[in-house]
Amino acid sequence: MTRYILAFVGLFGGMSISAQDATDIFDVTVKNETNINSEELEFSASFFEDGILFISSREDVFKYIDRRLRDNTMGIYSAKRGEDGQLQKPEMFSNRLNTKYHEGPLCFDMSGNDLYFTRSNYLRGKLKKSEDGWVKLRILKAQRNGDTWGDAVDLPFNGDEFETCHPSLSPEGDRLYFSSDRPGGLGGLDIYYVEKEGEDWGDPVNLGATVNTSSDDVFPFIHADGHLFFSSQGWDGIGGLDILYTSQNEDGSWQQAENLNAPFNSDKDDFGLILDLETKNGYFSSDRSGGQGKDDIYSFYASQGLSKLLKDRSLANAAKPRPFSVFVADNATGSELSGADIAFSTGGNEFVQYTDDHR
Repeated sequence: MTRYILAFVGLFGGMSISAQDATDIFDVTVKNETNINSEELEFSASFFEDGILFISSREDVFKYIDRRLRDNTMGIYSAKRGEDGQLQKPEMFSNRLNTKYHEGPLCFDMSGNDLYFTRSNYLRGKLKKSEDGWVKLRILKAQRNGDTWGDAVDLPFNGDEFETCHPSLSPEGDRLYFSSDRPGGLGGLDIYYVEKEGEDWGDPVNLGATVNTSSDDVFPFIHADGHLFFSSQGWDGIGGLDILYTSQNEDGSWQQAENLNAPFNSDKDDFGLILDLETKNGYFSSDRSGGQGKDDIYSFYASQGLSKLLKDRSLANAAKPRPFSVFVADNATGSELSGADIAFSTGGNEFVQYTDDHR
């Protein structure tokens, strides 16, 4: 278990202020969930009942190799929380949903009865390849009937010739975010959303260049506070996949993606972040040094909540001084004047004065 103290200092009103006034001490505890991690892949946790579901390539049941990945195929596993609050030994989740091909990542609606999950293009016992010879991913939906899960149903925005994966459903259940390399994107896998229209889904909408890049933009997670977390190699970062965040403006556009930074990001791949309603507890996945295997699941506790950290960052960024230029002209002719005395405020009652010596 590692405990981090993050210090954040900003500039307000165009004027620097003291570190004591501007510093926000943010306490984050990160823990490798050793009870569920193995030497294989464990990633993309999802809250479920009294524990989590997650994705793993361990060989507990099916032993099938993906030639493209040169690794075991991935399935859905569950881990319940014991009386001590720790996650217990995992078990395979639902034989009706797991196959010998890939399953996961996944998400639920607020009731926990509607499950959206990624699967290889394998429906009704038939595997279908694309024209390039590979089996693409698609998003399916299954509904719970008592203690069992019904048959998986295909969603209308999938396609045989491109990937559709990594679903994340809004708390209201009216918008589903996902990753896809369908035609018309910015490159690699982009993040899209579709909106619920009655019992159907609308057309996919690309989140645009403030979120997506020419590289892969993947593993979206939409939180109830409006923040969208995702991972990408296309933005400047610490290394590998980094976890970023953004939110939607009132006009429907998306804010420029921001790096979540350490301790969530490392010089390796970091992805698959989820967050509880209080924004204090969550999980993410990483192949950072010191883990149990290839990708491990880490839990974290943020004492003040991630929402506070992101709000503080947003306020500080909005208040940073920005460069500007001044053009002084004759009011009658519009001609540029040189040697003018210029005064302007940097905030509060302080003024800066200088003489333009442009010739």
